Formats: sequence, structure tokens, C-alpha cells
Amino acid sequence: MNITEISIKRPSLIIVLFSIFTLLGIIGYKSLSYELMPDFNQPVVVIKTLYPGAEPNEVETSVSRKLEDALSNLEGVDYLVTKSLPNASIIIANLKYGTDLDKSMQDAQRYIDNIKKDLPDDIQSPMMSKVSPNDLPIISISATSELPPAEFYQKMKDEFLPKIQQIKGVAEITILGGEEREIQVKINQDKLKLYKISMIQAVEAIKRAGLDLPAGKVETKNERNSVRLTGNLQT
Repeated sequence: MNITEISIKRPSLIIVLFSIFTLLGIIGYKSLSYELMPDFNQPVVVIKTLYPGAEPNEVETSVSRKLEDALSNLEGVDYLVTKSLPNASIIIANLKYGTDLDKSMQDAQRYIDNIKKDLPDDIQSPMMSKVSPNDLPIISISATSELPPAEFYQKMKDEFLPKIQQIKGVAEITILGGEEREIQVKINQDKLKLYKISMIQAVEAIKRAGLDLPAGKVETKNERNSVRLTGNLQT
């Protein structure tokens, strides 16, 4: 007896079976768990290298390419993303799934140490960090201006960042690129020898000249005032 004969001769059995299947489908659908943003951990390593005062072209040729060549030999690398910015080089190493992230970071550090002698002396030590997809920035904002680079950077930092930080839900903001204001003091070596002053003494003198410290409080019967030692350099 095939299914067609059973359906004709015993319709009540077919109705019961389909009712059971429908009930099981409804129960299964309601108990089905799902996530709009599932948690997954793709192995990603970010290497950030600061090169103060360098333009993107110089960062590209002197830092990014050399690091990229060294990291291309890293076992488990799927692909590399390189960004050469003013004052900084960022390399994002996307590793294949299943790669041991801790071991890869150790290997990457070893490769970087091997080429440190070929990197510029003015760079800061490359900083390496793991990246979780849940920690990636949700919004990236790019800004340009005709202002001088240092003035534009300071304007973004002092005026725009505080406003964005006040927005509900903002956890952290990171500035990439730009040129932070810097004052360079060039010291005459001959005069240091003449006055018998060391370089360390000169540095400490500049630090002491730019202090702004609390100096206690002055209290009277009617009022209470805070006193500060204001010595910030103005020029």
C-alpha cells in the first residue's frame, strides 16, 4: 500500500500526522535562538608605529613597506591592510581562522625586532594589539581643512571631540593623523660648555619654567580661596 492509497483510505491518519508535524514546527520555531550580531572572534593583529613629524609618503617608504615585507612571512596571514598616515603607520594583519593568535603575535614581534635596525631612529617602538570585532569603531569620521595642520589638530581636539564625547552611547574616540603642536628648543652646545651646564640641567630648567601647580588654600572668616602657582610658558 503506497502513500496515495493510505491518504485516500485513511484520511484521518494523514490529518493527525500533518497536525503533529505542524505543532513540532511551531514549537521548534519559537525555541529557535538567533542573534542579529553574532559574537565571533576573527584573529586580527594591529601594529601601530608612531613616526613624529613624518609625512605619509615618508611613513610609507621608511616604515610601512618594511614592516609589511617582514609580516608577509608570518604564518597564518590571510591578508594585510596598510595605512600610512601623517606621523603614524598602521598595519592590520588578518589571520586565517584557527590560527593561534598569541603565537602569531610572538612571531610578529620577533620579525619586527629583526628589522628594527633598518627602521628610522626617530620612530617610537611599534605597538601591537589584538582586535575583537566587537571593539571595532562603529563610526569613522574624516575631516579636512585649509587651516595649518597643527592648528586644525588642536581645534579638533579642543572643540569637536568634547561635543562628540557628550553624545549618548559614545564609549571612546581615537584621533588618527593630524599634526600636534610641538615646540623645539635648540641648545647652543658651546654656551653649555662655557657656563658648565649639562643638557639634563637645561631640560629640567625648561620643565620648572612651565609649571602650573596648586599651592594650597587661603581661608578667612568670610571666604576660602584656592591658590595656584601659575607658571605656564606663554611664548
